[in-house]
Amino acid sequence: MDTETAYGELLFAARRSVRYHRHRQRFLDRCHDTGTLLTTCGGLATIAAATAAPDAEWTWLLPAAAAIATLAAAQEAVVGPAGGTRRHEALASDFATLERDLLSIGPSPNVESLRDLQTRRLEIEATEPPVYRVLDPTCHDELVTALGHDRRQRTNVTRLQRLCRQFFDLAPHRIHKHAE
Repeated sequence: MDTETAYGELLFAARRSVRYHRHRQRFLDRCHDTGTLLTTCGGLATIAAATAAPDAEWTWLLPAAAAIATLAAAQEAVVGPAGGTRRHEALASDFATLERDLLSIGPSPNVESLRDLQTRRLEIEATEPPVYRVLDPTCHDELVTALGHDRRQRTNVTRLQRLCRQFFDLAPHRIHKHAE
């Protein structure tokens, strides 16, 4: 493989990785914000229900509000979306720095520079959590569209797979590029 092709593939991979980690960062931010909102609302509702003198038909409110607050707080403690957000933010920043460095050497790098940049990519990837195998091709498709590349380079990720991509991988073995 010539250096220009390897350069193009490395640049595309770095850009896709930035998109991937920004997607994860935004998703985990939303999870954290939702958990905080539910914890706060559940706690306030618990206090309101405990201090009020509810009639018999509203007695379920206190345990329900307490359960919501407890589950939301447990989700925050166990899943830790705030920590995941910071982790993906750092990874996106590392890949963006790699992209910047690739752009600074230009599309015709020497073999040594390209090898160094490929090594940096591998070092960054070594610190990544397991990649969601449906979210990654979704980011690939977004980048193909954003760069105006041939639509045949896109994958066949379905709407259902896109809907579930932040939670789990749904049938990732069925994903492939469209036929040329």
